[in-house]
Amino acid sequence: MTCINMIRENIPKSIIGVYPGGPNWLPMITLGILMGADIVRVGVEDCSWMYPHRDDLIKKNSEVVKLTADLARMHGRRVIADAKEAREILGMKPTSKL
Repeated sequence: MTCINMIRENIPKSIIGVYPGGPNWLPMITLGILMGADIVRVGVEDCSWMYPHRDDLIKKNSEVVKLTADLARMHGRRVIADAKEAREILGMKPTSKL
């Protein structure tokens, strides 16, 4: 997280991503959103607990996706759900026919 500003200063037009895992995924995602990360990755494959200080298990991947999107919107960030638009922003070409 401490490198976001350094990367932006030294590599203009870079795309910054946050890919946390473990029980503190939620605070790290929140910090990434607040610090201006371009991408945040979430999913049950990297964490099991919904909140860092409780034992609530994540039941579905959609729970963490919705929570993350809601957090981003609450902080005035734009959430991109369209795969084509996301690929264009990231400069990615599809690997199969759509």
